[in-house]
Amino acid sequence: GVIRAARRIELYLTGDDQRSKADAARREVLSFMEDNDVFFGGAAERSVRESTLGIAQSWNINHTDAEKRTQNWKTIEGIADIMNRYPDIPCEVLGTTTSAKAAPAPLADYFGLDRTRDVRDIMYRLSRSRAEACQAALIERGVPAERLQVRAEPLTGETKVDFVPKANSPSGAVAGLPEGLPFRLLHVRSADSGVGEALRQIGAFTAENEVIFNGAGEDGLPRAEQAWDVAHLDAHTRASNKRTLAGVAKIMSDFPSMCLEVHGETGAASIAPTALAAHFGLDRTAGVQECMDRLAEHRARACAEALVGLGLSAERLIITFRGRGGSTEVRFTPRSISPYGPTPAGDWGEYALVYQGRTQTAGERVLCPLPEGSALFVDESYVLEMANP
Repeated sequence: GVIRAARRIELYLTGDDQRSKADAARREVLSFMEDNDVFFGGAAERSVRESTLGIAQSWNINHTDAEKRTQNWKTIEGIADIMNRYPDIPCEVLGTTTSAKAAPAPLADYFGLDRTRDVRDIMYRLSRSRAEACQAALIERGVPAERLQVRAEPLTGETKVDFVPKANSPSGAVAGLPEGLPFRLLHVRSADSGVGEALRQIGAFTAENEVIFNGAGEDGLPRAEQAWDVAHLDAHTRASNKRTLAGVAKIMSDFPSMCLEVHGETGAASIAPTALAAHFGLDRTAGVQECMDRLAEHRARACAEALVGLGLSAERLIITFRGRGGSTEVRFTPRSISPYGPTPAGDWGEYALVYQGRTQTAGERVLCPLPEGSALFVDESYVLEMANP
């Protein structure tokens, strides 16, 4: 399993006037950006490699091309002008990059990372560096630093920097809230709309197709490892497994922005098979849980390795497992590209209810407690709804 430290997440109260101003600022920014952009040199371009800054030139506002350098500052000055006309509206500076199976070699060498295995990390650093360069330029043109928020989303399909006015209210802009006020926390699904279709396709396919393993307690197994080998001893089952894994890989290849959770599970057991316990060096009764956990994990990893062999990137696969979970299977579940993103449930709508409750404490800062063991996920979008006090 994955253990994450609990964190307090701060949200800001927003009034109708603040939302109205943010909407107006967004409209102006969108209109302005239709004819303007910020251009950066590509990390693999010769002009970047031969520049004074080297690879760092690929996130420098001052482009090596004079015309693009002029355009960049025109864009920055235009955004600064809009934001300075809305002095109480923050702005998110969002850097994104195209989807890629491998990062440019010069960029990977610069960061000291593997261009294939670490492609997401590399592209995150590139997109964030570009957003930070635009942030610094806006500060230089008079936008206060405290109103600028930097965010990066690598491998999203488009290389650019966006400027997104937000409706966050500064301290003291709105009245405080009373204790015991009803609230609802909603997950915004629109950013992950591809997950819904991927879930439907994988669900329909795996309802008729599955990966079957030899039982760990079967007589005549040549070795313990056969219990997690996708090459089943029965030729018909072996061929069926191959078709199932190929089908899952094909579906996921149509959703390049999605991850896939590969979850191994074993049935309930009070005693582990003798050969399995011996292989792991565990007592078949006292160590039954660990035995079955390891079996579930090995089966999930075997499927993941087969999917990598069929062309899926290992970085897109999340391996989970549960021994003695009640069912013997390997499940395939599309996820948000953000690691450990939530699985949508029910009808695919714009918002999904995460939790509803009542505020604790009163004032401008209040607590909206979530149940023990719950979590919000990195890079997912949420909306906090409050009742009108």
